[in-house]
Parts: sequence; structure tokens; C-alpha cells
Amino acid sequence: MPNDLSTTSVKKRASRALSPNGLDKAFREAHRKRYQKKRKKKGSRSRTVMRKRQEDKLRRRRRKRLRAQRLKEPLGRTVRKRYKAVRYYLHWRARLLEKDAAHRTAQKHGVSESTIRRWHRLYREQGLVGLLPKRPGPIKPGSRIPQDVQWLVVALRLLLGWNEKRMAKELAQRGLAHISHTSVGRIFKRYHLPTRTYHSMARRDGVPRKRYEKQRPNQQWHVDFTETKLDDGTRIVIIAIIDDYSRYCLRCEVVSDMTTETAIQAVRAAWDAFGLPGEIVTDNGRAFTSPYEGVPTDFGKVLQQKGIRHRLISPYWPEANGKVEAFIKILKRECLNRSFATLEALQQALAAFVQYYNHFRLHGGIGYRTPVSRYLGIQTISNHGLAGIPTLPAALTDCYPPEQAIQLPAVNFMTVNRRFALVPTGC
Repeated sequence: MPNDLSTTSVKKRASRALSPNGLDKAFREAHRKRYQKKRKKKGSRSRTVMRKRQEDKLRRRRRKRLRAQRLKEPLGRTVRKRYKAVRYYLHWRARLLEKDAAHRTAQKHGVSESTIRRWHRLYREQGLVGLLPKRPGPIKPGSRIPQDVQWLVVALRLLLGWNEKRMAKELAQRGLAHISHTSVGRIFKRYHLPTRTYHSMARRDGVPRKRYEKQRPNQQWHVDFTETKLDDGTRIVIIAIIDDYSRYCLRCEVVSDMTTETAIQAVRAAWDAFGLPGEIVTDNGRAFTSPYEGVPTDFGKVLQQKGIRHRLISPYWPEANGKVEAFIKILKRECLNRSFATLEALQQALAAFVQYYNHFRLHGGIGYRTPVSRYLGIQTISNHGLAGIPTLPAALTDCYPPEQAIQLPAVNFMTVNRRFALVPTGC
């Protein structure tokens, strides 16, 4: 039989085992696993990036949870640090004086000596629970605003449109609730009530204008006209007269037109009721000025005969007559914001609003006082519930009645003069 190397099977010589039970093989494998670097498994780049993103997300979540709890680090780590400091303090206290032990421990852990003593006292009294960090802020939770007060704020906002500061002042003055204007703003936000952002005043470079205020009542009056319409489209003219010092509404009534005779009649009626003013401020309307320069109108002649100074504001500057302009804005926003079918209904609404404005409504321009309290020098009415607001429904007003009967002071020429009398009139 021929020798064919290609078909001849050569038997491979096996390595000789060092031990009959294979311990040498196990030792070599253990040595390789222990001292040989383990090669990382291959992975795609996207998988590596995804893993890093997940780790970053988890890290941000932990930081967010710590910020929500107002903690700088996890509670376990804080307790371990404090416990380690307490043990270090006890170790040296057994060997040194207490002052030296506290000083050495404080230097090692970066805190004060009083903090070390406080941790030791808490650990001695409460154990590890006493080493938990206390939550910052007040111990007692903040007081919650009652639900009925929140509903009252919402109702007054929807019915009257009061802003945050006015709402807080009115509720406190009426004896209904004592809350801050920021709390009122949070109630607005909670119930999704729209609010208005007031922007700062525009620049007025080169315009020498300054806000002023007189020193006593009847020193200066402001007069102006405004217009409104009835349901059928009839044009209605309203005249308003405001005292500068107190913002007291001396006259607000429906008139026939915007002529000089109408303005003279309204001013004379105010004279008969409240006395003569020192000066009257008006705009440059045809009822108060003449188209010819230097020629006074009948309105100016009547004022000159009474010894009253007639001041005209600068053209295109209505802010100079701003006190009566502000009253007209309040009138349109809180009284003329609804429709009137007849002239009698409009006149009744104006009379009710003027009484509310003078005696019950707090004015922001005079420190949230009522105009009558400043006009007569008396105290502002208080603890009167929701009385005096004409546009509120009776069902809501009856829920918050006044604590006592309300007596409105008489306002006339005698009461104004009595305030400035040198000798009391009762003597």
C-alpha cells in the first residue's frame, strides 16, 4: 500500500497535565482574569452618546430634587459627615479639654465650635435622626387664604375691576380681610383672571412739567366735559368739577351741551353749595376760551367778577388738567361701562356713583383715603362691609353687612368753613 501523506492522519501530541485533577488549569485561568486587563466590548457611537445623555438626565434630576428639598447634598451624606464629626469630637474630648476638642474638630470639618456642640447635643438626645438637616424657612407653614376670601376677591375683580393694591386696601378698610396685594395677585393668577401691565411714563425731555397738589380744599377746582350715549344712540354730555386737594367731586351731572352758558350754570351751582374757589383750571375748549387772543369769554368774565383766577392748560397737554381727567376715566370704567335705556336711569346711576366715589371709594392719589375725609378733615369710614357700592348685586352685599349703621357727613359751605375756623363754632 503506497504511502500517501495527504491521506495519512497525524495524531497531535497532547500536552501533559501537571496535576491529575486539573488544578493547574484553574490556577492559570484565575491568574489571567486577575492580572490581565479586561477588554471592553465594542459598542456603537450612538449607544455611547445615549448612555451619556441618560446619565446627564439622571444627574439633573437628582440636582432638581435636591433644589426642591432645599438641600445641598443627599441626606445620607450629610448625616455621615456630621456623625463622623461627632465621633471625632468625642474621641478628643476624652483626651483633651472640651474647648480644645471642639476647636480641633471645628478646624478639621470646617464649621464653628458652636455647630460641633449642637451636633453633639442633638446626637445625644435624638440619635442619628437629630443629625438630619432642618428644612430652611419658617417652622410653621404660611397661613392659607380662606376659600370664601378668594371667591370674594374673584367676584370683586370681575364686577368692579379692582387691581391688586386697591383690592387689598379696600378689603382691609372694609374689615373683610387683611391680605397683601401680592397675595391678591396670586389669586388672580390662580383663577386665570386677566391683569394689565402698566408701563412707565414716556420720556419728556425739555418739558418743564411737575406734579403738584394744593394745600387746602377750595383752593383750586378742575372743570371738564365728557360724552356718552344711550342705547338708542342719543348723545349725552356730562360736566364734572373736582377739587384739587381732596379729589372731591363737587359736581357731576348731565347737561344739554358744551357751551359757555352751561359751564357757567354748573360752576355757579357749585359755588352756592361749597363756596368760592381760589382758581379754576380748564382746557382750551370753546366753552372756556375765545378764538380771539386776549379777548375773554363770558365764562372768564364771570370768574373775573367773582375774583377767581382762570387758568388755562397748555395746548396738547391734558395732563395739566389730569385730576378731572382721572375722575372721568374712573367714571367711564366703573359707571358708564354699561348701557342705559333712558336719561333718568343714567342720572340715577351718576348720583349713586358720585356718592360712592366721595364717601366710600378709596382714592389712590391721596394715600387710599376717601375724598370726603380729606375735604372735611375727618376719618375715613371703616368696617362697613360691601355697603356703598352701587353696582354690586344685593345678594352679595347682604352677605357682608356693615358692623354698625352708616351716617354720611353733610358736605356744604358751612362744614367746609367750620374746618378752617379759628374758633370752634360750638363755643
